[in-house]
Amino acid sequence: MKLPAQITHITPGRIRFKVPAKRRDQSFFEALQIDCSGFAGVKQVTANILTGSVLLLYDDIKQDVLIERIKNHPFLQFESTDNLTEKSGAIFTTAKQPTAAQKASRSLASFDSTLREFSHGSLDLRSVLFISFVMFATRQLTQGAVLGNAVNLFWYAFQLLRPKKP
Repeated sequence: MKLPAQITHITPGRIRFKVPAKRRDQSFFEALQIDCSGFAGVKQVTANILTGSVLLLYDDIKQDVLIERIKNHPFLQFESTDNLTEKSGAIFTTAKQPTAAQKASRSLASFDSTLREFSHGSLDLRSVLFISFVMFATRQLTQGAVLGNAVNLFWYAFQLLRPKKP
């Protein structure tokens, strides 16, 4: 079975592609690094197992030829590269990059699922936030900050009790 991959960046002399399904798989990326080092014209291959990416530095080979060799790798199935655009001799990606809010949302969702797994389903992020807001609001009340901070913290806490919107 071929693994999904995508070319994420192309400039003269450099090509980066990712194999997200194999992130953190050291042996896979070591083997892939050795395979790609065998391509004619490639002078350096660097794999980053944390991001699941491979960077190829090349010369003495046409870019299109190298891209075809990468795409024909026996273990990888590359997504369409229609998002690559040529402009003034340089090729760059116009791929849709996730926004900071989307990245933060994914991180929070990941943290929430990890928290649920760790607590065997008894805690989730909403529960932890609710408890935290109530504790901080109570602390503000004991310090006399009733109208400002305590009321706001209680408001945020009780907003978390409302049902999630689909």
